[in-house]
Amino acid sequence: MDPGATTRLGGAFETFFDMAEEGCCIVTRCLDGAQPCLRVLHANGSFRQFAASHGVAVELEEGHLALEQEWVDLLEAVLGSGGELRACMDLASSTWVEVHAFRLPQSPELLGLRVRDITQHRLMVERLIGLRRITTVGVLSWGAGFGLVDVNEGFVRMGGFSDDEA
Repeated sequence: MDPGATTRLGGAFETFFDMAEEGCCIVTRCLDGAQPCLRVLHANGSFRQFAASHGVAVELEEGHLALEQEWVDLLEAVLGSGGELRACMDLASSTWVEVHAFRLPQSPELLGLRVRDITQHRLMVERLIGLRRITTVGVLSWGAGFGLVDVNEGFVRMGGFSDDEA
């Protein structure tokens, strides 16, 4: 890691950053031969744990973030454009992660990268979608304020409602 990164982040922000439950890191571009690469300036413990447990190729000791070239290209585009990237990504280990990358406004050469494991959330949504498709069981979905948001075909049939009433 870049020893100057800690100084640039400031003590209070660094403490907050390091305590975040989401994996966070700050990276900058570098050249590894002729290939562009990303160098990690600072990564919190959650990012290190995520990288280690999900097989993301991160060599934090040397500061390199080794990703597939398509991801390097996407992150390079964020650095170049000043925009941001929000994506869900299926890792080879059947883990779904939400990725948020953005250029830091105070330092346009730096990229903030946030990763969050959304595997459990995604599995829950898939189960709910599967439940909704079952026609032998009535399923109701309630929204904020306990307003009925949606019902499945099984509920409509069992309740004797028409499609217009549902």
